[in-house]
Amino acid sequence: MEGLTDQGGDLVRRAREPMPLGQRAQDAALVGYLMEQPVAAPQPRARNLPGDEEDAGAAGVSRGQARKRVEHTGPGHDHADTFPSGGARIAIGHVGGRLLVPRHDVGDFLARLLTSNTSGPLQWILGGFYQDFNSTDDVFTNTPGPIAVEVLGVPSLHDVGNSTNYKQEAAFGEASYKLPQNLQLTAGLRYYSYHTAEELAESGGLPNGSLIPTVFNLPASNSGESPKVNLSYLPSDNLTLYMQAVKGFRPGGGNTPPPYACPSNPLQYGPDSLWSYEGGEKARLFDDRVVANSAAYYERWSGIQQSVAETCGASYTANAGTADVYGGEFELMARITDHLTLTNSAGFTHARIVQSVPGGTFYVGEQVQDVPTWTDSTSLELTHPVAEGYELVARASNVFVGSMTDVSYAINEVPSHDIVNLRLGLNLERADIDLFLDNAANTHAILGNTNALSFNVATFNRVATNQPRTVGLDINYYFGGK
Repeated sequence: MEGLTDQGGDLVRRAREPMPLGQRAQDAALVGYLMEQPVAAPQPRARNLPGDEEDAGAAGVSRGQARKRVEHTGPGHDHADTFPSGGARIAIGHVGGRLLVPRHDVGDFLARLLTSNTSGPLQWILGGFYQDFNSTDDVFTNTPGPIAVEVLGVPSLHDVGNSTNYKQEAAFGEASYKLPQNLQLTAGLRYYSYHTAEELAESGGLPNGSLIPTVFNLPASNSGESPKVNLSYLPSDNLTLYMQAVKGFRPGGGNTPPPYACPSNPLQYGPDSLWSYEGGEKARLFDDRVVANSAAYYERWSGIQQSVAETCGASYTANAGTADVYGGEFELMARITDHLTLTNSAGFTHARIVQSVPGGTFYVGEQVQDVPTWTDSTSLELTHPVAEGYELVARASNVFVGSMTDVSYAINEVPSHDIVNLRLGLNLERADIDLFLDNAANTHAILGNTNALSFNVATFNRVATNQPRTVGLDINYYFGGK
């Protein structure tokens, strides 16, 4: 698989020490000081066009990162709503009280074609996929005032535009065949091809010291195959043993050009891919009163995309090298009584860089970013009929996400956290009425550190936190019946 760009050597080199700022050192220091001043949290204006902003063609994200997203948007809104904590200083960037205004326009066209055969010993599915994605992003200062001219020589602090067109075509097929001795073999293949045309333009006192934009055209393309094979053994209707190997990928992309006072960072990063090897079981026991699923896995992640923090405050994405990811998962559903059910889902993930890119600054043994080592979700639910057509439901749940690392001005340690949710409801024939208490302990968790729109500073981090203790009433009515 051909790479997007040459990702070796100087393209991913990161300076550990601050680079000389030249004649504008005092100017840059003053701008940094102004950006650190506390202000009331501004409300950025945003304009969005209808469209799906997710890259539906991106596949192969490690289970650790996928698990993080799932745990942060789990049932009961455990982590679904995030916002800066009250009184936090906002590093959206302001000079003389003027705000950096972001704008994001998106248009996306998706098409899928499927055909399949789901009967008989040989079952198969064939399909095609096409995506035409267009995105325009602008971050600019809104009338920054005379101080910008005095400090930077031009009446604009920061204006960065990014226009992207991403086209992807894919064809995929999968077939499953029942073999003797209760064996079943499944094999699949996905061919993909994508082309990206990206234009980056920046101007202003910080990026290039001029009102004339510096324009970067960054075309990219890649193609390849993602195979899959799965062998399952079904000794009974209540037990499945399996092992599988599957390959996935993510496209590369472009980085925002750094300010003039920063080192020359790579403007592109290449795609990454991984091979995942997994073995596990799915069991139903005691007349389906207990369901237990478990799996162990190993993944080799090549060209892994990671964030890089510069000492000047800029950040970018680079291909860090190769990572090994291994761990296990366990899921349990147990009906303790006819009315009481316990569920648990736990996972362990060990994700480390095992081979770094020559000339880069990622080191062997470094933890892969945004991947918690431990996760756990536990719930206990009680259901009991109270009258004809009325059922009482009480539920308590706890979601735990272990510690992990992320990047803003530097590499940060994100602490672990637990969120407890409670729910008491009444189920009717056509309606559900639930009184809920989310984040019952009023835990103030740090979900992650967020990057500033311009550049980060060492004196503070902005953090995303969870929803505070919330009490509410949830009513659902089913017009067609349940």
